[in-house]
This record gives sequence, structure tokens and C-alpha cells, in this order.
Amino acid sequence: MSNKVFVRLTNGECEKRDLPGQASTDVIITSSVGAGGHNKPTDVVTIQKALNRVAPGSGGPPKPLDVDGKVGPLTNGAIAKFQTHFFHWADSRIDPENITIATLRACQPGAGSKVPNPRSPATIPLVYLTIPNARQLINGAKRYLTSSREHLLGTATNKTQAADRYAKLNVFFSLDKLPPALSLANVERINKVFLKMEKALAGGGRLGSGHSIFQPDPLDQKDVYAYTYAGGFTRRGPNGSPKMSKDDNYEGPNLREDSIYICSGLEGRNGDFTAYNTVHELAHWVGPEINHPDSIHDFSYRHKADFYSLPASTALRTADSYAMFAVAASDRGLAEDAMIFMPPMIIRGSSGGG
Repeated sequence: MSNKVFVRLTNGECEKRDLPGQASTDVIITSSVGAGGHNKPTDVVTIQKALNRVAPGSGGPPKPLDVDGKVGPLTNGAIAKFQTHFFHWADSRIDPENITIATLRACQPGAGSKVPNPRSPATIPLVYLTIPNARQLINGAKRYLTSSREHLLGTATNKTQAADRYAKLNVFFSLDKLPPALSLANVERINKVFLKMEKALAGGGRLGSGHSIFQPDPLDQKDVYAYTYAGGFTRRGPNGSPKMSKDDNYEGPNLREDSIYICSGLEGRNGDFTAYNTVHELAHWVGPEINHPDSIHDFSYRHKADFYSLPASTALRTADSYAMFAVAASDRGLAEDAMIFMPPMIIRGSSGGG
């Protein structure tokens, strides 16, 4: 049985699913081509030929490229022109099985599929523009976790505030139903997830290799906000290169697991929702890897009847527990279409006890 990706649907549901396959054409490369790419001559030739088959008015190069297997300003410029035409952004690079090559295949004569319309210019830039919002959510969660740790250790200076923050943490993780020592250990466990999120966003959404974490969905799924791979942040092959999804028996296109794929369904969402979505996907992505017993899945979701009553063992493995806790720690609601999700209010007794 194949592994499945974690998919956030626009109808309010989350599920694990196989990604649909893509039609095979002769536009197949083994590694990246363009700016910062591996640029194997055979792969470069494949891309140069494919770009030359696209009319200039449809994103092709203004003049046919020399098919020489060498990457220079003209080839990089042609890749950028193609990307700008379809996506309204460009990094002058084509990776195996990502959005640029999928669109380039669809543009080939006789490809048998309708040439895609240019994508909305807003979605990927919006994700990057709202990284500061996502950082605010992460930092709020870390503050609450620090107070919760102090509450459990009895070292809080502001005991009422620490108790209130721990009470809000328990809305999402039910740690108060565990022995104190185990509650404290799980506060540290949750904090490590948020620390990894912070590290992932430290480079503005780029990894040390220059690869962007957030990538457009090559399948253009309009019923999905985003999807990613469990533990993709640390998934590496024997030579240190990023794991590809086929290496781990995923269906669909062979995608890099060190990415979060942003889908057309996220178009038009506001900055707060986009940041929340980022934190949700990061929880999957920075958590333990796919076969680890603690990998973070989607056992429930904020609108589900059982979401606020999950046992700690399940909540700790549920991405929306992390995302909605971060929203709650920022003291704000979350708007999605006509629905407003407000974290439950914590009402403490007049004694202010812990």
C-alpha cells in the first residue's frame, strides 16, 4: 500500500490521499535545470527543446534557443519568461516533477491536454508575505508554553497568567489529564515542534540549499489549500539530497518531500488564514517522519465535534491542535469564508487558583 500526503481541503475537511498521476511525455529530466540547478547537459537539452516548442506569445522564448546543453542568460531568461507568463513569478529554474515542468509538458504539441490558463499571481507571494504573521503565531505559542512550563514547575512570577495560559494549552492538548511529570514532558514536546517551525521560517521560507519551502502545486488542485509530507523537513537520502516522494512509495508525481505545496484553493484567503494554514502544514512537515509512531497527522480538525476532547496522545499528533493553539495564543479568531472559529474562552474562578 502506498503512503499518502496530508491534504487540507477547502470544504473544511482534512484527509490523507494519493495524488493523481500526470501524463508522461518526453519532457523528463533527472535533476534541476536553470539558475542554481545541477544542469546536466542531457537535461538542459530536454528543456531547451521543450521551450522552443512553445510559441513566444504563449510563454516561449522570443527566439529559439541554441540546443547546446549549456545554461546561460538566454536559457535562464527563457525559463523565467515561461514562468512569468503562467505563474506571475519566476526563479529561472525547473525541478523534476514540480509546477514548471508539469505546465511545460502541457504546452507541448500533441500533449493531449488543454494548455493551462495562467495561474493567479497572488497565492505563492501571499504565503511568503504572511510569513511574519505565521512567526507571530509561533512566537505566541512559545510564550504560552514558557508560562505553562513555569506553572507546572511552580516558578511563575505571574501565577494567574501562567495558570490561564496553561488552561488554554489544555483546551487543545488535554495535558492536565496526565500525571504532572508527563504533562511537563509533553509541554517540552510541543515546544520542540514550534522551535522547528521557527527554524524552518528563519530563512524567510528558504532552506540552506536555496530551495524554497513553499512550492506551487503542480496538479493545480482547486479543492485543496495545501499538502505536504510528514517529516519532510528532515527527510534525506543516503547522499544527503532531499527525499523524493517515489522513494517513500507515494502515488502521483515524484515530488521533493522538503516542500509544502500550495494549491489554488488558497487563492483569495486573508493573511490571518494563510498564516494559520502555514502553521498547520508546518506541523506535519517539521514533526517526526512518516513511519515514526509520533508523526503528526490529521486525526481531527477545528470544526469537528471531537476536536476539543481529543486525548493528549491523539492531540499531540494532530496538526490542527498546533495551529489552533497558536491562533488562541495570539488572542484572535480565525475567519474562513462565512465561518468564524473562536478558541474557547477560559473563565477562571475568583480565587485565581492554579
